[in-house]
Amino acid sequence: VRRCGTIRPPAALAALGALLRLSTLSAMASAEPPLNAYLANSLRALQQPNPARVLAVLGNEAGDADSCVCAIGMARLLAHVAPPEDHRIIVPVLSVPRADFALQLDRLHLLRRAGLRGTGEGVCWRPSDVAFVDDVDLAGLHALGRLDLCLVDHNRLSQPLAGLADCVQLIVDHHVDEGGLQAVHGAARLVEVGIGSCASLVTEQLASRAPILLADGMLCSLLLGAVLLDTANLTPAAKAQKPREVEIANTLLAAAALHLRLKPTAAGRDAYFDELQTAKTDLAALLAFPDLDLLRQDYKGETLAGSSVTCGVSSVVIPGDRLLAAKPELPVAMEHFARDRGLELCLLMCLDTSTRRRQLLVHSAQPALLSSLVGHMQQAGLALLELPQAGQGEASPTVLCFEQGNAKVGRKLLMPMLRSFVG
Repeated sequence: VRRCGTIRPPAALAALGALLRLSTLSAMASAEPPLNAYLANSLRALQQPNPARVLAVLGNEAGDADSCVCAIGMARLLAHVAPPEDHRIIVPVLSVPRADFALQLDRLHLLRRAGLRGTGEGVCWRPSDVAFVDDVDLAGLHALGRLDLCLVDHNRLSQPLAGLADCVQLIVDHHVDEGGLQAVHGAARLVEVGIGSCASLVTEQLASRAPILLADGMLCSLLLGAVLLDTANLTPAAKAQKPREVEIANTLLAAAALHLRLKPTAAGRDAYFDELQTAKTDLAALLAFPDLDLLRQDYKGETLAGSSVTCGVSSVVIPGDRLLAAKPELPVAMEHFARDRGLELCLLMCLDTSTRRRQLLVHSAQPALLSSLVGHMQQAGLALLELPQAGQGEASPTVLCFEQGNAKVGRKLLMPMLRSFVG
């Protein structure tokens, strides 16, 4: 397996950005096949009877826009740099069931806006040439000894895929390194905490190893959208990020602007972010989803290392008070959701994107466990203020609602806090 390589330093990335601004059109005229052709060819090869060995590039369990884009971008890179003797099928796999793709409106809009081929209208649109996790028998390929994995936007396998750990050969991520998968190390393990978007790391890998691919307007449109969503349009006060991501975004914008029909300026970048954010936060569309769909819209679950407690954390971009007012039975839905998934703890993080306020709903059928977790989160610095279950006819005793005083703690920071919980 080819190793991940090193990150191109910011100065070199800036020089590459200047070059791309001059050479995008001529580079696109090269023999390099476009992204849609690569995706169609790789999926077609995967679907053949008895396929060759497969290198699947897999995003995290929530399958957000960053994960989807990074899976596509990293697979494109690995396929491009693979030597002639490497006959593996290198293919991105989106880590959500195909039927669930529409639950995150920004990822749907981003992939469609960037120009990926697809079928269906509105929220029924699906990319035609990208595999979803339920399209691929990863366990079957593993049993046949034909599976390698590259993880993007996470560094531990979700519990349903934990048996594939020996297949992981490459990691590119921006979450806290959980220290597992120790066989993946050195240049094959690129984990940088504090950078806003995993797509920034993938962009740097492209710049370092295959800069010609950064002249592909479709690929750069995807990467730019993920960077802007994950950094709140390069706003450090809103989301953690690193200064070099401004130059990364500018490089991507230079190549993507013509494809997106935007000006390669800050105003063009703002327009693209606003478009994606509007799709992501369409309250009417979000509130039209059934309660249980909202809970699995952006979900991660695991057994917490410190306590062996089964825990699931969902996230929505809906203000908590608006959500409960529109869906008064949501706490009951949380109880059913937790019971169906065997969760001892179930959390729902609510974000008001206009004010950056956060609310948190916490459920456990075990009162002592619920109380203990709340105490742990208070000690960890979440500054929780308990709220009434607005909109409820009769409050659920197993669900507590809080204003999250420390609004900078999103799920990326909350998960490490939960893993240290000892029950």
